[in-house]
Amino acid sequence: MKYFYKAVMAILSLALFPVFVFLPLIRLKFSGSIGTMINKVLGQELPKNLSLYKIIEVLNKVKAEYPSLSSSKLWENESIASIKTPLIIFAVLIAVALIIGILIFIFGVFTRKKLLTALFSAIGLACSIAMNPVFEMIAKPFMSGKISLGSLLGISLANILGSVSYLALSAVYFVFLLLFGVMTAFTIAIKVVEYNSGK
Repeated sequence: MKYFYKAVMAILSLALFPVFVFLPLIRLKFSGSIGTMINKVLGQELPKNLSLYKIIEVLNKVKAEYPSLSSSKLWENESIASIKTPLIIFAVLIAVALIIGILIFIFGVFTRKKLLTALFSAIGLACSIAMNPVFEMIAKPFMSGKISLGSLLGISLANILGSVSYLALSAVYFVFLLLFGVMTAFTIAIKVVEYNSGK
């Protein structure tokens, strides 16, 4: 049972990293013909579900077409002032969740401190739960039109062509909830079994 527990915790904790990079992080839809315009820039159809890997790839292509979208210039753009704090909080939540994943791997595999491992797992679960309401604070201004594509691109025509009609977290959010939830419940269950067996 001891080695089975260690193997399960190692697999689940390390799975957080490929999940974060390669599974869909956000679901994005455009209204109007702005989507077609972006597809032409990319040279391919933009998927509705975007992984972190795909987001980086898309941003690099778009920034090559629109230099005004460089990271530093975009961060200084007044139109995103209202979402800077949620963006920072969201980034911190993801970073903490991934760091927690490393701690779970270390304590779950190399120590017998299951209560501490359960605590880390619960903190990771709490961070994952908090991601959705924080991301909604980021998405709402885009879907309401308060932050327009035109203001980001520096092209007023972009507003005529369309806007963001839907923006939400995708598979990464739900898989993080599942992984941290399973690790929390599994660790507590194993600890209860050990306690009842007198170990």
